[in-house]
This record gives sequence, C-alpha cells and structure tokens, in this order.
Amino acid sequence: MNLKKETRLLLVSEIDGYIVGVVIRGYAGIEGVSVYRSCFELYNALLSKKGILAEVNYVVEVGSCRNINNIKALRLEDIEDRDIKKAVEETIRIIELAKLRFRQLKAMQIY
Repeated sequence: MNLKKETRLLLVSEIDGYIVGVVIRGYAGIEGVSVYRSCFELYNALLSKKGILAEVNYVVEVGSCRNINNIKALRLEDIEDRDIKKAVEETIRIIELAKLRFRQLKAMQIY
C-alpha cells in the first residue's frame, strides 16, 4: 500500500495490563503516545476523533487490539514506502526497549 508521507499510523502495544497507543506521522516518526485501560477504551477514543488520535488514518497490526472495528488496518508488510516502513520499524523497536526497561525497573523493586 502506498501511503502519503504525512499519514498518521497508530501502533498499539500492551505494557503491564495497559494499552499504549503510539501515533506515528509518516516518515517523521513518533508524534505522540497515549495510555488506555483497555482496547475498548482505545476504540472509543479513536471514534471520538479528539486529541492525539484525531487524525489517525490506519492502525498497524503488530500488537495488541488488532481487531479494532471500523478502523482501517494494515500490516507492516503492506507498507511500500521505505521511509514510512523504517519509521514504523524504529517505533516498534523503541516500544520493545521501553517494555524491557519497564520490566527491569519492576524487577528491581521486587528485590
């Protein structure tokens, strides 16, 4: 799929029971991050068209909440533009590193 350079994509991940939505603005990278208690809450935020999610064009199916109804979804493999794909892959890497750091900090609190 050929996307415009300024298209807004939503990556969804889960950290410690919370849903994290990361908005990517095309090849420019991360535009914002929001946290929700559930996929349902995220879905309602998308439908409200307010805040950071107001102009999301697509949800990238790589993480939690894959089946968000009435929202256009695409897979990472569907993105043809190399710059946008690189920005999405970098964001996925950042999210995974943040998860690891979070788990590390949580483990340190236990001991």
